[in-house]
Amino acid sequence: MRKVFLSSTSKDLAEHREAVAKEINRMDGYHCVRMEDFGARDSQAADYCQAMVRECQLFIGILGHFHGSCPEGSEKSYTELEYEVAVEVKLSRLVFVAPDDFKVPANLYEAEDKRQRQQAFRQRVNEHRIRATFSTPQELALEVIRAIRNWERQQPASDSRRKRQPRVGQGRGANLGELVPRMCDRSSQEGSFRLFFSEQIKRRPGFPQIYLIHGAQDECHASLVERLSRTHLKDYASLKRGGVTGKKFTDWPYEGELTDRRRLLLARLFKEFDHKYEFKSDDFSAAAFTRLCARKLDPVIALSHEVRAARWNRATGESLESYLQFWDEVSLHQPQPLFIIFLLVIYPPGENSGFLKSLPKLWGFDKKSIERKLNGIFLPRQEAIKQDKLLCPSLMLKELNCVGRDDVMDWFSHNGIYDDEKTQREKCDKLIKAGDCRRMAGIEYELKLIHQEFIRERGLI
Repeated sequence: MRKVFLSSTSKDLAEHREAVAKEINRMDGYHCVRMEDFGARDSQAADYCQAMVRECQLFIGILGHFHGSCPEGSEKSYTELEYEVAVEVKLSRLVFVAPDDFKVPANLYEAEDKRQRQQAFRQRVNEHRIRATFSTPQELALEVIRAIRNWERQQPASDSRRKRQPRVGQGRGANLGELVPRMCDRSSQEGSFRLFFSEQIKRRPGFPQIYLIHGAQDECHASLVERLSRTHLKDYASLKRGGVTGKKFTDWPYEGELTDRRRLLLARLFKEFDHKYEFKSDDFSAAAFTRLCARKLDPVIALSHEVRAARWNRATGESLESYLQFWDEVSLHQPQPLFIIFLLVIYPPGENSGFLKSLPKLWGFDKKSIERKLNGIFLPRQEAIKQDKLLCPSLMLKELNCVGRDDVMDWFSHNGIYDDEKTQREKCDKLIKAGDCRRMAGIEYELKLIHQEFIRERGLI
């Protein structure tokens, strides 16, 4: 895993830091190290920050006009000290300098001597380092990723760190990515998604695609979304020279009339792309949404909506249909980027297991009724798509179910976790017995512990 140290002031560049860190952490084999991850800065933390710089393989510096705070007894800012450590240990450095007209928030006032020290630091970097300028957080994030890719191509092919990063799904070998514990089972849903996604990209390029994922709460719907986003969607986005932006909505509207629910849902959707939009406009149309998203950098945006089946009522199905119709309207405007919408219908936890299986009608939850309604929404759309009607491609994936022993053994083998089958069987026996079936939430937690133990034993972290 290549560690990238991100250095900058935080008060004036908070959004820029967040955008850059998010994009770095999306890259396979990279982890962004920043002060937010190891607590508040004091005199001891300054030493710790500098020690962390020494452990990284790449230094990213973002220089604005704000000097920021300094350790006690020093006139140099934390950012300048971190940069000097990177120079001292001959760490590869990529520096991005805010232009002269870059705006600093009005509430951030600094004395003249601090402004002069920051200008001197900027000038020193300009004279001794190749650097790039930036303006918006999105522009900076894109420039940073491009610079990292250029730096990466200049590294020796024999770089041992590179050898330690096999890609998910590409043969055997200890895959070290944080996604590994979420790669157990779900081959049916993943296969259906892959085939449908590839087919619709060719038949309806640019059309938003909608996927229904349903199952009990402890079957980890969000893990499947992350898995699909960071494998298949990421592979497609790489063809467009970009990444995948993920946005999650946890609060589906359950109260009010249909028109109120639709308005609230769309307001939340627009707010994800412009948090001040509802104060500036009352236009929540498909055309307005297409215009709003036209300048997004990433070629793919994955949206996730959680729908709690226990709160299902008459208008829930109607609001789902209304939301799908909104995306049908969006597709007519040929939106950019490509939108992938995941609707996560979450049944109450463990409602299919034990004595609870006989209780749904007694406590007000009727799963079969909800499944019929979902089929009534999605199956006609799937048939219409086969007839080339201009609707968003929509697919209802197979219900998420519990995980069996063979699925866990496949996980060990596929990801190369322990080379000998005897150790794999022993680890698996502690997790699940032959003929048993466990919920994904418990399995994922145990697999995460096994994966962490494995890479520690191998000295890979």
